[in-house]
Amino acid sequence: MKLPRLDQIPRTPDEMTALLLEAGRAGAYVKVSMEARRRRLTENDIAIIERGIIAEVTTVDPRIADEFTTFEVEPAFAQAKALLIQFFANAKVARVQDINKS
Repeated sequence: MKLPRLDQIPRTPDEMTALLLEAGRAGAYVKVSMEARRRRLTENDIAIIERGIIAEVTTVDPRIADEFTTFEVEPAFAQAKALLIQFFANAKVARVQDINKS
């Protein structure tokens, strides 16, 4: 997947998926980092943040969907949701492995 240039809107489903995926990853990093500065986070805290990011990034707003006339946005949003779920699951496995090494 290739990200569109920052001065362009996504022109293909792959560009839209890549953009949503990056937005989700960046959003999760920011929110988890901010919360971790305030307090120690549990896996449950992180999971709540991740679910919120998934809902925030992959909910199709009809007003947005109508702006893209060259492709249907729903499949791109669905693919981004699946990829974010997979990414967060892999991140959790890595965190658990890191904790077990300690």
